[in-house]
Amino acid sequence: SPRQVVKERGQGSYQVNPQVTSYHNLRSAPSLFSPIVGNLEAYDVVEVAQTIRLFGGEASGPEVWAQLCRTSAGPAIWTLQSDVEHVYLRKLLHSGDEEKPPKSWTAAAEQDPFGEAAQSVNFLLAASLGSPDSKKTLESVADHELQLGRESGALKHLEAEACQLRDEALAYEQQLQNRQDKRSETLRHFQRLKQREAWNVACAQIERQTAQAEETLEDAVDDAEALLQAHLLQRAKAEEAAAERKKKLGRLGRQLVASAESPAALEDSKLDNQLVEAMTSLETMLGQRYLEGKAQSSGYDVERPEVQFSKGTSAKR
Repeated sequence: SPRQVVKERGQGSYQVNPQVTSYHNLRSAPSLFSPIVGNLEAYDVVEVAQTIRLFGGEASGPEVWAQLCRTSAGPAIWTLQSDVEHVYLRKLLHSGDEEKPPKSWTAAAEQDPFGEAAQSVNFLLAASLGSPDSKKTLESVADHELQLGRESGALKHLEAEACQLRDEALAYEQQLQNRQDKRSETLRHFQRLKQREAWNVACAQIERQTAQAEETLEDAVDDAEALLQAHLLQRAKAEEAAAERKKKLGRLGRQLVASAESPAALEDSKLDNQLVEAMTSLETMLGQRYLEGKAQSSGYDVERPEVQFSKGTSAKR
């Protein structure tokens, strides 16, 4: 059946009981079958981090194991605190309760360099470490434990450095993202400036073209007004000349009527000359109007000559 684990006695200071053992083994796990990693001697005082009780089957009673407090990095160290027959470590309830060794007492390490550890070595562990010698095995286990502690410390240092590098990478990534955002904003601002510049150039071109068109239109209006004034002036002159001719014809007609009523009162030669001049002027006017009509239909403008009448003697009434 699986073992049940229950806390017992708890942490505190413990002393190796000299009435029970003079050489107590330290193991890598709370089990009598685990490798030996060190030893304690009688009267040694140790600090215990925790105690646990392991319940076995019917053949074996409960065992209380104590986990020692380490002063350096490394795996946990366990030792048997008590079983159904003996109490190997007794707890010191108060300071000064520890038992002092007598003067005649000799340490087991001085009597036998290997002690009980040499008799209880796990030779499978020694073979796996490459040394059948128990002392070398213990030294190898200690070195291995020290190496594990160093590697654990180095691992923690590497983890701290990895966290720092990760934070720096995240900060650099954020800084890079900020630079990209700033660069994108700068590009957008530059594009807006180029669009505004193109818009200003287009507006200037449109304004220049509009000014040129207005100037051309003003010139055309001035030319049209000048041409209209010329036509109006020419027409006024033509109307004035026609009115003058009409007056002369009316006057000549009145003279003809007057000569018909009193033919002896007029000189024949002067009347004939005036009639010839009037007829000639009339023919000239008709011919000029005919030419003007053809010129207008063909797009040309022909200036009409003015008809000059010679001065004659007015008829007497």
